[in-house]
Amino acid sequence: MKPIRVSCGNCWAELSVALDGPRAAVDCPLCRAPIQVQVFPAFVQGPPEGAPAERVLLQDESCCFYHPENKAVAPCDACGRFLCALCDLPEGSSHLCPTCFARKQSGETGEMPLRIIRYDEIVLAVAVGFLIFFPFTIVTAPVALFMVVRYWKRPTGIIRPKRRWMFITAAVFASAELALWLVFLGTMVLALTGVIS
Repeated sequence: MKPIRVSCGNCWAELSVALDGPRAAVDCPLCRAPIQVQVFPAFVQGPPEGAPAERVLLQDESCCFYHPENKAVAPCDACGRFLCALCDLPEGSSHLCPTCFARKQSGETGEMPLRIIRYDEIVLAVAVGFLIFFPFTIVTAPVALFMVVRYWKRPTGIIRPKRRWMFITAAVFASAELALWLVFLGTMVLALTGVIS
């Protein structure tokens, strides 16, 4: 029997209820109102016993990320770290490491992204790559400037941090391309109107 403290919904008196299973029905000792107590079955059962960790015996065996001396039994389904029997926390049909389990409990998304988009590299490629085909820069230069502004604060990865110099270089090139286009188009308009002969 596991006692649990509950409050009466009628008079708010606190009482202790002994649980034999996931449900119990009692009467409030003060106001005699019926109280239905229902808890998750795992609360009554308690935590499962942890399996003992096996030691790494061979050099070719994988070891636990958190305990390098222990043999790995499963990878974490969220981050891919190898886990020993002590660190493996089963969550439904998946296995989680303590870090990912804590993230999941706190509401954070602990899953690693399957694909990381490197906006810094894309912006630089759009700004500089189309210099070979200069007529296209009338479209790609504004797109590159938009992408610099749009993705300046967006995180790009966990392993390799965002490189701001790529954004700055792309913005300089895109601004220069736009300035060249303005000079070229201004010269064309002046030549067509007869101001420049």
